Amino acid sequence: MKSKIILSIVVILLASLGCKTVSNVNIPLSTATMTLMSPTNTANVTEQVWAQLIMVDTEDEAVQVLDRLGKGEDWNKIAAEVSTDTNTADIGGDLGWFGRGVMVKEFEDAAFSLEVGAISQPVKTDFGYAIIRVLGHEFRSVNITATP
Repeated sequence: MKSKIILSIVVILLASLGCKTVSNVNIPLSTATMTLMSPTNTANVTEQVWAQLIMVDTEDEAVQVLDRLGKGEDWNKIAAEVSTDTNTADIGGDLGWFGRGVMVKEFEDAAFSLEVGAISQPVKTDFGYAIIRVLGHEFRSVNITATP
């Protein structure tokens, strides 16, 4: 019953936004998720990057990480071993997709300037030095999630 109510609310919301096409409708348990995919509704599309990071405390450590990567060592192994970002170290530093205004400025500027597949030089932030690898860069639709 809750799922039907949530779906109805989301459909009404989408209709009020003037969307003509809706795809990826999933209703897992008590959450309704819809992705807006309307070519006429560009307000719901943002530039996003999918990135991984390896965060270390010093520039010397960052240079060592780059050296190891240059010698062909596995990114995920290095991240698990040395990254100080405890939230992502065990998953290869995977940050998923994010838009502008989410990360600290230095990190965001570097991530959005990299080509897909590129690895950054050390990026100094307030949290240490980041090595960034970009896995994707595209304009993506915004997800609307409603939870009862």
